[in-house]
Amino acid sequence: MMLNNYHTLEKKSFDETTGTVEYPWYRVKEHFTREILAEGTGMFITMAFLNGVVSQVVLGGATHGDYSHINLGVGLAFMMGIHTCGGISGAHLNPAVTIALAVHGRFEWKKVPLYIVAQLIGAFLGAAVVFAIYYPSFNEFDAGRSIAKSAGIFATYPIDLYAQNLFSAFLCEFFGTALLVFAIFSLDDPTNMPTNPIMKPLTVALVLVMIGMSFGLPTGYALNPARDLGPRIFTAVAGWGVGVFTAANYYFLIPIFAPIVGAIAGGGAYMVTIYNHHDQHDDLKALKVLGESRGYQAVPSSTIDDCVVGHVLDQSTIYVYGWWIASAVLLTLYLVRVNYLNAFHIITYGLGIYLLNLFIGFLSPQVFWPILLMYFILLFTLTMKRQIKHMCKHNYVPWSSGKEVHKDFK
Repeated sequence: MMLNNYHTLEKKSFDETTGTVEYPWYRVKEHFTREILAEGTGMFITMAFLNGVVSQVVLGGATHGDYSHINLGVGLAFMMGIHTCGGISGAHLNPAVTIALAVHGRFEWKKVPLYIVAQLIGAFLGAAVVFAIYYPSFNEFDAGRSIAKSAGIFATYPIDLYAQNLFSAFLCEFFGTALLVFAIFSLDDPTNMPTNPIMKPLTVALVLVMIGMSFGLPTGYALNPARDLGPRIFTAVAGWGVGVFTAANYYFLIPIFAPIVGAIAGGGAYMVTIYNHHDQHDDLKALKVLGESRGYQAVPSSTIDDCVVGHVLDQSTIYVYGWWIASAVLLTLYLVRVNYLNAFHIITYGLGIYLLNLFIGFLSPQVFWPILLMYFILLFTLTMKRQIKHMCKHNYVPWSSGKEVHKDFK
């Protein structure tokens, strides 16, 4: 299609009599609903391409691509998704990105739940369409719907080595997502070296390609709860069964929670190391660009100092210092071989760290629940690593009354 003929496809018209634009009857009037529709559509487009390229490579054998094609396809899939809905919803296309933006004050919390729902639905439908297209090939390749053989076409699963080292798998997803969100924050920073709107989707795509080439081996680099959970739910109802959730020691939890923690940390790391270290004239430029993008007037000179102070002392900056301190505490607990902490202890530690941060001004009550949840997940993952490793090694089944308990679990 020729872009210069796009105007011939428009269905809206301008009424010269009333001075208004007439839209088609099906146009959604409520702005937030349009955002949700766009986000879901963008995610659908993304996952259709993403699951499509993986299906072609796996089902087609060596004659239809290799791992490099998957890396490139993943990047281009998200590029098309961003182009699809970026002008309306912002093209988060990732619950971890949505939550990170909200935690760092760049997105409204009230919009977060429905954005995530739209992303999950879009991912589910994208997987469903790909399955329908490749249905004959799936039947020929894996008629029995084996999780080990073909479920990985839709969702991510760790290789055997990392299925027994879930901490390393968690770290891989955490760090990969942190890199992604760090890059996204840098692209949106007008005081740094931002790309223009045309190049931004391509730049994000290249970042994803590099993450896949660098950290794709252990887990398949989900980096995105919706990208993994939506298709995983589809495989559960399309013949693979509930085993997609129990496989690899309930690995499905890691692509949900590790990207969220990583996204928050990655965005915060950019705020701490780059964003809040610009000179004042850079801060004023950023305020002007941000204000104009949101329809605000220029900042009066009489309020410049107050604006700069408010800009530099961003709450998320100080919060990240608290996060790093807390992470050091948790890693110390792991390194000294804390073998087991029950749920009460985990919640108590998380609450204690939160209260400490709140007391010294690190956190505000608005981010209480997200932070407490992240502490809970990280601490639980660290302290259970040794037990999960032994379960894999000794085939220990804690809910089986007939199985002798291994001495390490007494």
